[in-house]
Amino acid sequence: MRRLSRLPLTLCFGLAVMVSLIAPMARAADRERVDAFLEVTGFDVALESIRLSADSAPEMLGIDADAFGSEWSRLVREVFETDLMLDMGAGILAQALSDDALEHASDFYASDLGQRLVAAENASHMEEDDAAKAEA
Repeated sequence: MRRLSRLPLTLCFGLAVMVSLIAPMARAADRERVDAFLEVTGFDVALESIRLSADSAPEMLGIDADAFGSEWSRLVREVFETDLMLDMGAGILAQALSDDALEHASDFYASDLGQRLVAAENASHMEEDDAAKAEA
């Protein structure tokens, strides 16, 4: 009788182990789809734009960048490590988006309209003239 009462516990433990082994494989497939989604949306360009803006922050504030020495540029590279930020963003989206939501968003951004929007946004990120950006 004792053996029978342990069977469900053993079975549950075995299922838990199997799920823990299978779950990362399922997330890896989702992660590939999320990475493709981020590529089609130009997320990498947006992150690079953020880094460039941070790098030019002293000038935006009217402070001579040389007053910071090389430390400001080093800190910006460290804090705004775009590869790490891209990886973190993909990880967050992989956890937050359902397969249906990811498919819907991917389909939109892969469409002609979605690609035109991405191109326009990417171009705006690379606009050098901050006054023109503000006016637009």
